[in-house]
Amino acid sequence: MVNPKSNDLFDVATNTYFLDRLTCTSVTNATTASRKFLMNLEAGEWDEELCRQFGIPIDFLPEIRPTVRDFGCGGASAITASVR
Repeated sequence: MVNPKSNDLFDVATNTYFLDRLTCTSVTNATTASRKFLMNLEAGEWDEELCRQFGIPIDFLPEIRPTVRDFGCGGASAITASVR
C-alpha cells in the first residue's frame, strides 16, 4: 500500500488494505496492530521508540482503533464479488 503523505510503499495487514480501499481511511484494529510488534500494549498506540529502533516512520502506520468500532462507510453502492 502507499503512504498518502509521502507516496512510499509500506506493508499492511489484509484487513487494513481492504478498509483503505473501501472507505479511504488508513485504520486498523488493536488486535491486528498488536501483531506488528510496534504497538505499546498499555497505551494502545504505536510505540515511538520501537518504531525508531526498527526505522519505521510512525506516519506510515495506520491509525489504531478499538476492535469494536465504526471503521468507515463504503458508500451507497453494494459491494459485490464473483467467486469461481
